[in-house]
Amino acid sequence: MTKRCSPKIRSHLTTIWLVVALGVGFGASVVAEETLAESEAATDERLSFELDVMPVLSVAGCNAGACHGKQGGQNGFQLSLLGFDAESDYTAIVHEAHGRRLAPAAPKRSLLLRKVSAQVPHGGGLRLAPDSPLYDVLQRWIVQGMLRSTDSDPVLERITLAPEQRTLEPESELSLVTTAHYSDGSTRDVTHLTTYQSSESAIVAVDDDGTLRAGSLAGKMSIMARYVTEIAPWNTGVYPLPVRSIQPITSSCQGGILLTVWCETSCSK
Repeated sequence: MTKRCSPKIRSHLTTIWLVVALGVGFGASVVAEETLAESEAATDERLSFELDVMPVLSVAGCNAGACHGKQGGQNGFQLSLLGFDAESDYTAIVHEAHGRRLAPAAPKRSLLLRKVSAQVPHGGGLRLAPDSPLYDVLQRWIVQGMLRSTDSDPVLERITLAPEQRTLEPESELSLVTTAHYSDGSTRDVTHLTTYQSSESAIVAVDDDGTLRAGSLAGKMSIMARYVTEIAPWNTGVYPLPVRSIQPITSSCQGGILLTVWCETSCSK
């Protein structure tokens, strides 16, 4: 004799199968999306740890003294201060902690990405938004196999700042452009990957994008630009605008008439 489930049991079984089906479908969708993203990233320009990843970690502040760059690191994860040891940093990210910081099979689930984007608790807070170009660089590097630089890759030699050093007028603004120069003669605009610091913010402040903002105070100061391990200064100062005035320079009397020659000069306030 065949036993039949009661209507109540059948209802529960139907619900369970529906949940399972939806779960499988959702998981398949996620995998499909990640596979598509990985396929696209794999065809991109080749990225390397030294040339592409280190600059991102530096500008995000991951290797700063207040974060993982300090002595002993942070929460078991240590990077070299300001990225001066690429070898140890690569080992710490890729190999240490049993490789749990990266997930090559599912890059978006990498702990490194989830931490910097604050998708999981992170003492440093949000460093890179998931939809930002710099987050994308890290993700594509993981997809491509977490590559290192090779002997044929160019080496960073120096950085330069433009325009040329100059004085600024009070309450004015000026945007700096940082260019990285490599051993093969190539260059990159790395303005958005450079960290800027002002020696006197009350005289001239600097934004994260390299924009200088002069205040009303006069004085000399310097901007320090740092891109990975290279540093370049940009010296400037703020001086008061000249005040135009009229001054007599000669006077003579001709036929009882006083003649005076006037000259326009300028002086500081």
